[in-house]
Amino acid sequence: MDDIVFTSDLLKIDDRLAERLPNPQSINIEWLHALFAPILASLTGSNCRIYAAEDYPNPLSRLAVYRRLQRDFSSAGWASLYDRLDDPDVECALASRFAGALIVSFEMPPYLEAILRRHEIGFIDLTIHPIRYLADYMFGIRSNIEAVSQRLHATQIDPEHFQDAARISAARSVRVWRRKPIEPGSAVFLGQIEIDASLIHQGRLHDVEAVEGALLDLSTRHRKVYYKAHPHRKDLDRIKQLVASLPRVEWLDANIYDLLALPEIDVVASLSSGTLVEAGFFGRNTRRYLARSPLVDVSGAAHEEVFRRGQYVAAPPAVFGKAYWAYLLGASDEAPPVHSFDLMRDALRTTLNMQWGR
Repeated sequence: MDDIVFTSDLLKIDDRLAERLPNPQSINIEWLHALFAPILASLTGSNCRIYAAEDYPNPLSRLAVYRRLQRDFSSAGWASLYDRLDDPDVECALASRFAGALIVSFEMPPYLEAILRRHEIGFIDLTIHPIRYLADYMFGIRSNIEAVSQRLHATQIDPEHFQDAARISAARSVRVWRRKPIEPGSAVFLGQIEIDASLIHQGRLHDVEAVEGALLDLSTRHRKVYYKAHPHRKDLDRIKQLVASLPRVEWLDANIYDLLALPEIDVVASLSSGTLVEAGFFGRNTRRYLARSPLVDVSGAAHEEVFRRGQYVAAPPAVFGKAYWAYLLGASDEAPPVHSFDLMRDALRTTLNMQWGR
C-alpha cells in the first residue's frame, strides 16, 4: 500500500452548528488517527494521513461537491446524497484520492463504501457498537478485504457475552427500579438526536413528523406508550409538546437499561435507535419504523454471511494493541488473546447496587 488514509463521511452537515463549512466528522477522523496511526505506521512503514475534504478551494472540497451536484448545503442536502452520488466524475475524482491506499474510516457512509468497492480500494471501517451496557464501550469493525474480514470475525466478542451482561444488568435493575408502576403490555418509544445518519431513509432525514406517526401507531396497539428522550437531543421542549398532545402517550425520564429490564414493557420501538439491538438481549420485542438493513451482526452468523452483508462485528479490547492489528494485516499469523470484558468482576457489588467498607 502507498499510504493509509483516515477518513469518514466527507459530506455530513449538521444544521444545528453555527459553522457548517468544517466537516463535523473531523473530530472522529482525528481521534482514530491518534489512536491507530502510530501502530499502523510502525507495522507497515506507510505514511498515515487524514482526509476530510476541507482543503479549500478545491473541486473535491465539501462545498464544491454540493455546488456541482446542485444540492443545498444543509442536513437535507446531505441526506439526499448519503446513499449515492450519481456523478461519475465526482466518483472518479474521489477514488483517485484513495487509490493505492488502505482506508481506515469511522462510520463510512454508503456512497463512499460503494465507490471504494467499485474501485477495489481496501478499507477497515469502525463504528461505536450499539451494545453499550457492558463495562466499556466497543468498536464495531468490518472490512471489504476478505482475509482481514475473516480475522475480524475470528476475534470478535462472542454474542453470548452480551446475553450474560444483559442478565447481570437486569438483576441490578430489580433492586434499582422503585418508581411508579409501568402499565403491563405497554410500549416504550426511544427518541434520537435530530441529525443522525441512522435517520436517513430514501434520501430524506426523518425526525419529528415520523416520530409523531410512530407514536400514533403505537398508541393504537398499546394502552400506554412511554416516550424516552435521547439525552443529547437539544430541542426537548418541542418534543415534550408533541408527546403531551398525543393520546395515551406519556413522557418518561428513566435509565434505559432499567426500562429494558421491566417485564411490563411489551415492545421497545424507535425510528432506528441502536438500542433496538440491545433490547433483544433483555427479552423485549422490538419495532423499527425506518426499514434499514442491520449494520451490526450480533447473532454470531457465519463469516460468509456477515461479509456478504458488509456488517460490523464486535471488536475485542485487544483492538487497542499492536498485536491485534499485526494479526489483521497479516504481519503475524498468531491471533492475540481475545479477552472479553470481565463480567464477573464486581458483579455482586453491581447487582446489589450497595457498598460497604472499602
